[in-house]
Amino acid sequence: MSVIKWRLLLNRVRRWLVDALGTGQRLSFRNTLLIALLIFLVSFSIRSLVAVDLSPVMHTIAQPAGAMASELDARAVSIAEGHGILLPDNHDPTDTSILAHSPGYPIMLGAIYATLARSYFTVQIIQNALNSIAPLMIFAIAGILFGWRVGTVAGFLAAVSHHFSYYSNFILPDSLCALPILGAVYSLVLAERSRQRPIWLYALAGFLIGVSIWLRPNTLALAPFLGLTLILSSPRLKQTGTRAGVMILAAILTILPITIRNYLLYDDLVLVRIGAGIVMWEGLAEYGGKEFGAVVNDDEVARQEAVWYNEPAYANTWQTPDGIKRDRDRLKRSVAVIFAHPFWYSGTVIKRMGDMFDYTAQAPLVFRNTDNKLREAGEEARREMETRVERGRPLRSSEHPGISPGHSLAFGNSLVWIRPLFRALQRVAKETMLLFVMIGLPVVFLVSRRRAFFILLVPLYYLVMQGTMHIEFRYTLPMQYFVFVFAAATWVLLVAGIWSVVRRRFRTGSKVPARTGNPMRDFTTLSVSVPSRQQ
Repeated sequence: MSVIKWRLLLNRVRRWLVDALGTGQRLSFRNTLLIALLIFLVSFSIRSLVAVDLSPVMHTIAQPAGAMASELDARAVSIAEGHGILLPDNHDPTDTSILAHSPGYPIMLGAIYATLARSYFTVQIIQNALNSIAPLMIFAIAGILFGWRVGTVAGFLAAVSHHFSYYSNFILPDSLCALPILGAVYSLVLAERSRQRPIWLYALAGFLIGVSIWLRPNTLALAPFLGLTLILSSPRLKQTGTRAGVMILAAILTILPITIRNYLLYDDLVLVRIGAGIVMWEGLAEYGGKEFGAVVNDDEVARQEAVWYNEPAYANTWQTPDGIKRDRDRLKRSVAVIFAHPFWYSGTVIKRMGDMFDYTAQAPLVFRNTDNKLREAGEEARREMETRVERGRPLRSSEHPGISPGHSLAFGNSLVWIRPLFRALQRVAKETMLLFVMIGLPVVFLVSRRRAFFILLVPLYYLVMQGTMHIEFRYTLPMQYFVFVFAAATWVLLVAGIWSVVRRRFRTGSKVPARTGNPMRDFTTLSVSVPSRQQ
């Protein structure tokens, strides 16, 4: 087949894909608002059901990620009691544990404790409401780039996701940091599709990236990464370089107070927090690096360093004392192992990248009405906690065996009738996600490489940066929103194909009016023309 015929075939396929996906079609404001409201309600409802599922183990030793939640809770209590937001007035200069976490989440918890109540159940309600805005953001982003059909399906996939709903109820910042990242990409999309490309949108994107770093430091290099890729992909190097520089500067200025705080406290340069060394060291151990001396969890690292440094105090925790020096030493050891075994390390990076797309594990579906496994676990945990108190063994400050959720679970408890439907939707999304992402990826690129590029930016960053370190699925939540767009495109094509077959079979012979013009005509910078068929 000649090159011209291949191009004609490709153009025909692209035109069908554009038509099937509805790219370029617009919704009325009223319909957009209705869809957005429905996505939010579905998202908040499912997250509220998961809050009910997890309620028996909250504030107990069986709580998921309870140890980390307790550390964040202790800092939040200090803030709520008035001991300083960034600069604690009760700080011990030999204690580096404050550097173990970004300060944004404890500040948020402190504000909730000071104004409402010191209750994880209250925190869950607020987090679930905020996290239910994230599906609306991907609905907007995908809707602008690929049309309302893809945007709607992407929004609903994010709303029903068992991973998003499960981790939304952890007393951790992992799920929350997705929202500012989605906002940053949305700002860039608006800027790039505008002829004026207003510079304030790039500054807003940088600021929002900085906000995400206040929650988790995983996106510390995201602004430079986005700026560099925008420059390399743009024919207007000078103009794009200026705007990318504004975005990077805005991100730096946003996190600068944290860096200044760290310097004032410890007279050392720590951009946001310590921890890069320990996650890399443990990441090596998880993929076969134990033979090089690496270990897999925080307690083992602490005990290992107590021996290496001949300092018994190190055995208590990896964070303190001398947390800055110890973490830098871990990073040096990790880099030494990597340089000594580059081919083995390359294999571990590829395995981590694959684990980022494990959609069938890591989180449970919404429970059935008859499930009581966590209720039993909660009762057992409470009995153990009461035994520990009787024996004089201390509990963590956030563990309260008799705490009541009050009215916090009322909304979730009222939805018992819809559990089977939501569980079925989660099951379908879970089992089809990886396959549909693989199908949708080339489809989206065939429609428009430029638009697909904007969807891929954040996933590429996480694959490159997070793939080199320790990985847990909750770390990757921000990138999953964008990956879901590819699965959404596959769902839209599947429904369009079925509808086309049904329509051809039952139509009465009336002709469907031909669509005229370029269905992507409403786009400017992001537009990709679809050539008409040559005669």
